[in-house]
Amino acid sequence: MNSNKLSGLEMLRKVIKGELKASMDETISVKIDYAERGLVSGTIIAGIEHLSLNRGVHHGFHANVLSIITNYAFQTMIGAGVGFIPLDVNTKILRFLPTNKEFIIEGKVIDIFDHFGVSEGSIKDGAGCMYAHATASFYIP
Repeated sequence: MNSNKLSGLEMLRKVIKGELKASMDETISVKIDYAERGLVSGTIIAGIEHLSLNRGVHHGFHANVLSIITNYAFQTMIGAGVGFIPLDVNTKILRFLPTNKEFIIEGKVIDIFDHFGVSEGSIKDGAGCMYAHATASFYIP
């Protein structure tokens, strides 16, 4: 499949159907189940493979999940054959994730202007309690 012929939203919809995979999604246990223009959501479960030496879920897991979901949200706004470059991701961890519990992840685009854009992402439990939040910025060459 030539992904250059697909818009970012079309690519994400293929990810949801299982027709397209990003290896990082498997490494970090990301499951995307919804995508529309400017909005993506899914779930994650941290496992024992994500633990740090102190036996808590490593902060890098939070950061990677948020990087993925903010990128995917931004990608839904990109046309076929158009690339973008992530510039940064600013992560705030509010609570550490327990293992073997499902969490809701959501990414949404805040704004796109000229060649730049910003999106945000969150990790929440089923009751809506936020565990981590991030903003990310992107450059469209």
